[in-house]
Order: sequence, then C-alpha cells, then structure tokens
Amino acid sequence: MRAEVARIGENRVEIEVEMDPQQLDQALDRAYRKLVQQVNVPGFRKGKAPRSVLERQVGPEVLRQEAAQALAGEGFEWAVRERKLEPVGQPEVETVQLEPGKPFVFKARVDVKPEAQVAHYEGLPVKKPRVEVKPEEIDALVERTRQDLAVLEVADHDTAQPGDFAEIDYAGFLDGKPFAGGAGKGSLLQLGSGRMVAGFEEQIVGMKTGEEKTFTVKFPEDYGRKELAGKDVTFRVTLRELKTRRVPEADDELAKQVGPYSTLAELRAEYEKQLRARKERAARKYVESQVLEQLRGQIQDLAIPEAMILERMHTEWAELERDLARQGLSVEQYEAITRQSQEDLLKSIRNSSEIWVRNRLALEAVARQANIQVDDTELEEKAKPLEEALARGRQQDSQTQPDGAAAEPGEARTRRHSHRGKAHRRGTGRSGERQAEGQAPVLDRERLRNELRLSKALDYVVDRADVQEVDPAELASAQPAAEKAEESQAAVEK
Repeated sequence: MRAEVARIGENRVEIEVEMDPQQLDQALDRAYRKLVQQVNVPGFRKGKAPRSVLERQVGPEVLRQEAAQALAGEGFEWAVRERKLEPVGQPEVETVQLEPGKPFVFKARVDVKPEAQVAHYEGLPVKKPRVEVKPEEIDALVERTRQDLAVLEVADHDTAQPGDFAEIDYAGFLDGKPFAGGAGKGSLLQLGSGRMVAGFEEQIVGMKTGEEKTFTVKFPEDYGRKELAGKDVTFRVTLRELKTRRVPEADDELAKQVGPYSTLAELRAEYEKQLRARKERAARKYVESQVLEQLRGQIQDLAIPEAMILERMHTEWAELERDLARQGLSVEQYEAITRQSQEDLLKSIRNSSEIWVRNRLALEAVARQANIQVDDTELEEKAKPLEEALARGRQQDSQTQPDGAAAEPGEARTRRHSHRGKAHRRGTGRSGERQAEGQAPVLDRERLRNELRLSKALDYVVDRADVQEVDPAELASAQPAAEKAEESQAAVEK
C-alpha cells in the first residue's frame, strides 16, 4: 500500500492511496458474497448463484463499486494512521483506477485539524477574587438548615390564621355544576402562600376547625383555563385541621440532626469549609476563563475548518435536547420560555462551539510546546474507575436488554468502517467514552489520554499565571465570568 499527501488548502489535503491488486480481489469477493445474498437470480436459490452469473444479472460495475466503497474506507483509515493526519468531517472520495488484477487507486480530499501556535502561555496576567467567608454567609446556611428541618405540628389554636397550614376538603361549582379539577379532599394549604386563586385563601382565614363555609371568588381574566377565565366560581370548603410549622432552634441539637456533629460550632465550621471550597472553585474557574480567553486571543486569526465547528454544534445541540428531555421540555418549548427563535439559539450554539474548538486548539498548542505528557500510570489511575463504571452499566443493560437486541459482529464492523463522519460527530464522552451505534460504550484510552493532557495543559498555564488577588467587590462580573468559564472548561471536560 502507498499513500501520498498533498496540501490543497490551508487546512485541506488530498490523499492518493494505492492498494494492492490482491486487496481489490479480496474486496470483490466480499462484495460478491454480500450481493449474492440480496439479489434474486432466476434459476438459483438466494445465495447460490455463481459470481459470473451474478455479474451478468447486476452488471460488473455494481460489484466493483460495492468493493471500491468498502476498500476506500479501509484505505482511508490506513492512510490517516500512516501519515498521522487528523481529519475532520467526511472525505470526498474519487476513484482513479478500479480494474481487476491492477492496483486499486483512489483520491480522498478532506479537511484536517489546524496546528495552532501560542507565543505566550507563562506569566499571563490574571485577577483572582480573594476568597473570604463572612459570618453572615454561614448564618444564612444555618437558617436554611433550620427551615429544611422544620416540622408541621397540630396548631394550639382552632381559628385559621395567616401562615397556618390548613387541611381542607373543598368542592368548586361553575354555574352550579362541578368542574374538572375543582375538588379535593385532605388538601394541605398554607394560608397566604398564594397557591390558590386570589381570594380563596383569604376566605379561609378566620374559619374554625370543623367549620364549613361557602363563598364565591372571581377567576382572573387571563386564567389558563378559558372556561374559568373571568368567571365567578362558588366553593364549599370544610376546615378539617390546622397545623403550624415548628422551626428548630439554632443550637447543638440542630447540629446533631444534620449529621455527625456534636455542637453548633462544629456544624458552622463544616459550613465554613464548604463555602470556602465552593468559592475557591469559582475563583479558579474565573482565573481559567481569563487564561483561556488570552490563549484564544493568540489564535484568533487561525482558520478553522467549518466541519470542526459543525461537529461541535451537533454535539451541543444533542446535549441541549437531552438536558431538556430530563426536564420534560422540548427545544420548541425552551425557545418559547427563553423568548428566542431557533435562529438565535443556533447562533448562540455556534458561538459557544467556536470558543470550544479554539480552546482545545490553544491547549493542544500549550501541551505540544511545553512537552506535556500523560504517562501510563496517570492514565491507568483515571481509566480504571471509568472502565469499572462502564462494565457495571453494560451488565445492567444485558439484564434488561431483550433477546436479539444486540448488533451482530458483522454489523458492528460495518458501522465502524463506514466513513468517519458519524463516528466523528459522536466523538467522545467527558472521559474518553466512545460508543459505536448499537453497541455498549467502551473507554477509548488514547482519547482519555488526550483529554488528561489538555487538562494538565490548562493547569500548567494557570499555575504559572501572574495572579493578582483583588477584593471580590471589585469584580462585579466575577460570577458571570465564572459561569462562562464552565462553558469554556468544556474544552477540557468533554
């Protein structure tokens, strides 16, 4: 086999591949064995027609094209490995020579990942918010804990008051008739919460336990249900019981309820530790965001193949759909809630995708220029728990997967060798996870090694930055920047 590479654009190459005649003969034989199972040939059972007869039936060109398609995929993959190329997107393939007994020759034109260079990556000037934990912040956490541990108790009074929790039976009537959703038994309602239509809770205030009361409330003109909007609705309510919320005192007993703490002082110390760690993480992300922005600025003029951005956009769109699905929302509903068109959403995703791509290219440049490596020990330390988690997932899947649901080995091979487009769009998970269509995910250790290398590159730059600690009050944009940094950090985490 032979592969010659010629650059035909800033980030585009043409690869000419020559494969041995024997490889073409084998590919033609495989193509025959595949097609003979699919084509009905008069006078022969399916799969039994000789090759010469099949060629007369479908034409020799069909057999050759089937062989060429499979062989070009294998040849392209070999050439990419042999010449250490990093293609992006799908190649354009052109057959140059396809004759039995002669070498199979084809050309593939494809975009390749550009190689960035960064001039400055040590001593970058950055600001870091000084990490401070104020007593009032700890007070707020203690108060939240008190509210979380509050319990409902039977009230020591029998007349409903604002703030009480009233257990009620109620029935609503529109024009003297019950309506769907207008009745309930044993419903618990905090008076003054605004959970019910305006005027409903106010009517209960002053009622005594056991009392029944009938009253009318007017539904708002813009109420969600059209049949009730603007209508007078009559309710019959019985107050069954009153409860009040008892909030525990901020004392040692509270600490013991929360966890292994003997005193309130120990609990406050734990909260101080958690707050400090959270602020340290946010401060580091703020520094990382500045570092990445400066690295990115050094390669702003670097031309990036469109396929790289589109590939990332595809991933971000899929992640958005998954995240929304977990919340029971569609993309259309999300667009309505956020009041943006699909065009606006795609523009935002494109912008974040380009940032993601440039972050990675810049960090790859740092890793290359600073000779940052990940040795086998580091890789094993990260890979082992991930592989164990994937193995547990595969075991669970095998226990729930119906018979016959797994892909046949041949199908898996076909998917794996069908040109790189789909596999590249799927990419890797956060930790180098790779999943072929129809197969359980497996850990791609070399991709994981690369992700760890990029993470080390970011740490390298951050640890050598010229950091100026400032009062958090001076950084009014610190929190938004930290949140933006989480998106930028996807260059390392995904």
